[in-house]
Amino acid sequence: GGVAINAYASATFRNSIVADNGFDISGDAYADFTLIEDDSQATISGANNLIGADPVLGPLQDNGGPTLTHLPDPTSPVIDAGDPAFTPPPDFDQRGIGFPRVAATAPDMGAVEGELPPNIAIAPDPLDFGIQKVGETTAPQSVTISNTGGLLDVSTVSAAGGAFAAAGGTCGGTPFSLADGESCTLDFTFTPIAVGVDSLNITLTSNDSDGPDSFLLTGEGALGELDITPDPVDFGNVTVGSTGGPQSATLENIGVVDVVVNAIDAPAAPFAAAGGSCGVPPFTLAPTATCTVDYTFTPAAVGPATQALDVTSDGSTSPDPINLSGTGVGTPTIGLSTNDVNFGTISLGVGGTALVTLTNTGSVALDVASITDPAPPFSLTFGTRGAALCASPPFTLSASASCDIQVGFDPAASGAYVSSFDILSNAPSSPDTVNLQGSAGEAIAIPTLGRWGLVLLGGVMGLLGWLGLRRRGTS
Repeated sequence: GGVAINAYASATFRNSIVADNGFDISGDAYADFTLIEDDSQATISGANNLIGADPVLGPLQDNGGPTLTHLPDPTSPVIDAGDPAFTPPPDFDQRGIGFPRVAATAPDMGAVEGELPPNIAIAPDPLDFGIQKVGETTAPQSVTISNTGGLLDVSTVSAAGGAFAAAGGTCGGTPFSLADGESCTLDFTFTPIAVGVDSLNITLTSNDSDGPDSFLLTGEGALGELDITPDPVDFGNVTVGSTGGPQSATLENIGVVDVVVNAIDAPAAPFAAAGGSCGVPPFTLAPTATCTVDYTFTPAAVGPATQALDVTSDGSTSPDPINLSGTGVGTPTIGLSTNDVNFGTISLGVGGTALVTLTNTGSVALDVASITDPAPPFSLTFGTRGAALCASPPFTLSASASCDIQVGFDPAASGAYVSSFDILSNAPSSPDTVNLQGSAGEAIAIPTLGRWGLVLLGGVMGLLGWLGLRRRGTS
């Protein structure tokens, strides 16, 4: 039965539910924030009531607390329909401690707070692992599953796969449940199997009416990339038998993840390793990091030489070459007709000259930068005897070419003289020295002939001429 009110009584209902009684109220009553399912025999005054509505209550059962109760269904119209100005409300509903009287924004109508519908929240979405090196696994990262409503029952979570793997978490295995305000985590890792962006959608099935719910796992696989400069490592011209360098090849990681250099080919003659900052493989270069590998070049023969050394790494362009190049060149060699010029003894006022022949006996051009002047009375003359005389320095002689240096000796006084001059060039023997010496004696005396002496000389000359004519005539 319901509530019967006689003509001499009155009744007031607030934040209440009167339902499922055949007739619920008969007579006059005042109601406020109350659900009355059947008011056919009643006169109800008041406001904010739900008249003729089904309260959608669960069965009378143990819903917690010392007494049996009807728990409003999450779809019940009584949820949050009580008086919001009821101040202050009791701490707990009829069931007592652990069951707040206001579970959401306002008290429910009736004696117990109904269950709110579960409300799942997932964060972050997407779960972005960022950039990760191909083949390497990230640390686990978490997606948090939260509930802000009635009991959330998660029945399944779709499996991870491909580059993504489940890695535990506080939620445990499925199924699992979350009460209002509770949360747990699902952990995942990312191991990219290729360069580029990868993603996977994970789906959760639960009793949330908006489900199924899902979130996205995403990440990008990447590899380091080596850039080697200069290309080639060029030693230019190096004289045969001498060593050029060291010169450096610079390795730079221009990728976005580390690159591990596992091996670098060893050079063969005429190239040789000469250290550098990279050290012995294996070694690692972080993004933008650089190091150097140093080499030398010692040509054993004239001509070009090249070599390619492979740098093997886990970078995207491996193997990468270090290209070495250089050219062996011969040496200019000075050949002198003499290194000692001796004018002997000459008379004053007569003077003398000598030639020193300079020959390029090497295989490349001889560059003569300068020739020093000897001390007087010695002197050098250039460029006055046509092509045979050496030009005034600087000048160049091609391989096997030669020219003459004219040396003069013109003393002004008697005595012995010694000096030298140096030839400065690009020959390994430079400077090359020519030593000079000579002596000066008294001037030659020429006697003076008188008149009869001249007549006698003329007669002798005439006789010699007659004898020469007779010899030609008889022969």
